[in-house]
Amino acid sequence: MTLSVKDLGRSREFYQGLFQFPRAKQVGNDSFSFGMGSTFLFLDSSDHKSSIDHFRIGIEGFDLLTAKEKIASHSIDATVEYGNQLYFHDPDGLRVQFVIS
Repeated sequence: MTLSVKDLGRSREFYQGLFQFPRAKQVGNDSFSFGMGSTFLFLDSSDHKSSIDHFRIGIEGFDLLTAKEKIASHSIDATVEYGNQLYFHDPDGLRVQFVIS
């Protein structure tokens, strides 16, 4: 997945701090790539705007309250919706959804 972000440094710190991706590297001046297993997240700031409604991340063994507490420890406000889904926003206002995979 590629996210267009306003501030590459701010978004890089947000996603690395939250997910602790084991593989991370700068790609040119305006991009950054994270990897975990066969999944990757690519951040691009060349347009200096954010775009995407939301994206969903399936987490094996997802525990709603534990995940909400971890997110709160990063000073991020998360909400529970539909009784089993957790939503929060990244620094650019992009909506992130966690669900059980």
